[in-house]
Amino acid sequence: VIAREIGNLIMLKYLFEFICCSAVLYVLYKLLIEGRVAHLSARLYIISASLLSLLIPMLELPIYPAETLYYTLPIVWSEGAVADINGYVETKSTIDWYLVFSCIVATIYGVIVMLNFVRFGVRLCQVSKLRKRAELSFYEAYTLAVSHEIKEPFSFWHTIYINDKFASSALEMVVAHEYSHILHHHAVERLFMEVLRCVCWFNPFIWLLANAII
Repeated sequence: VIAREIGNLIMLKYLFEFICCSAVLYVLYKLLIEGRVAHLSARLYIISASLLSLLIPMLELPIYPAETLYYTLPIVWSEGAVADINGYVETKSTIDWYLVFSCIVATIYGVIVMLNFVRFGVRLCQVSKLRKRAELSFYEAYTLAVSHEIKEPFSFWHTIYINDKFASSALEMVVAHEYSHILHHHAVERLFMEVLRCVCWFNPFIWLLANAII
């Protein structure tokens, strides 16, 4: 029981420090990075900040020399323990509400993570179906998918999605803009932040960092 409680305290401590680190790094982004440096540097900062907020709480940074203390634990009777005339101890079965609460919290977390990934998977399937229904033009560096179903132009991996009503002059500018996203591998960054947002849905600053990279 003691080991389980210590493990839970360590986990709570990690989650608290994770949220605090991401909060500090996001505030630094807003104060020092956003609109003040090149987009490449800003993107690298956001990715690095997301990873560091996960890793920093795992580090042990001792300020003072460690000292090992030894304590003798007294033997105590647990609540509900009853001894018979022969000295044998019989423990009455009780509900471990702490374990029940932990299971409920873990279940809620797992369900929300699963729903986030399902939502994310549905969005990827929608993009895949949109590509299959669109009129495709293959070029050396990218594929152009044209369809009336596309509301706003966007790019994903090596495919540029665009509406079929764009004028020729506007088409060239939009394709050039979306091709720059392909060259800089923005889809990889978006996927990384989406996965992180699915897993760390409880951290509002991860959502803010993901929105910042968009």
